[in-house]
Amino acid sequence: MITAFIIGLIGSFHCVGMCGPLMITFTEQSGVRAYISFAGYHLARISVYALLGVLFGLIGTSFEIIHIQKFGAILVGAFILLIYGFPKARNYMEALYYRSFFYQWIKKRFTSYYGTNAKWVAAGTVNGFLPCGLIYLAAAGAILTNEIVSSALYMTLFGLGTLPGLMALSIMRNRIPNLFKKVPNAITLIAMLSGGILIIRGIIADDPEWNHLMTQQINRIVSACGL
Repeated sequence: MITAFIIGLIGSFHCVGMCGPLMITFTEQSGVRAYISFAGYHLARISVYALLGVLFGLIGTSFEIIHIQKFGAILVGAFILLIYGFPKARNYMEALYYRSFFYQWIKKRFTSYYGTNAKWVAAGTVNGFLPCGLIYLAAAGAILTNEIVSSALYMTLFGLGTLPGLMALSIMRNRIPNLFKKVPNAITLIAMLSGGILIIRGIIADDPEWNHLMTQQINRIVSACGL
C-alpha cells in the first residue's frame, strides 16, 4: 500500500503544474476559509478516488473469480505502455471521455454549484473525474490488489500522497506552479517499467510466489525512483 502513497507523492510535482491553477481558482487565499476550502476541495477529490477504487477493485476481483489474473496483468501492463508510450492514443481516448455522456453529466451536475458555498466540494469532485496519466498508474495498482476494500484504500492513499505538493502550492500560491511544470516527470519512466514488468508477470508467473515476487519488484522500482 505504501507504493500508492509514493506514486502520489512523486506525482505531486505533476499535480502542481497541471491541476494547481484549478485548485488556486477554487480555494480561498487567506484566513480560516483558506483551510476550509482546501479541506473541502481535497476531501471531495480523494473521495472520488476512493469511489473509483471500488470500481477498480470490482474489475480486479472479476479477474480473480474467473481465474484470468495472468491475462489481467498482461492487459493492465499493455494499457499502461499504450497510455505512456503513445501520447496521441491517450489524447484520443481522453477526448472520447470528455465527450461522453458520463463526463458531461458530471460536469453539468457539479459546475452548477460553482456559484454557491459548495463550490469547493463541487470543484474537487469534478477534478477527481478528470483523466490523468498519474491516475492511470494508480488505477493499475488498485486493480491488481484483487480486492475491493484494498483497492479503495490504495486509491485513497494515492490521493493523500498528492497533498504535500498541493499544500505547498496553496501556501506559496503563484510562485511555484511554472517551476514544477519544468520538472521532468519521473512517473513516465516508472509507468513504462511497471507496465513491462506486469506483462512479464502475466506471461511467466504461474506460481503465486512468482506473482508476489514480481509485485515486490514493481514496488522497489517505484520506491527507488521516489528516492
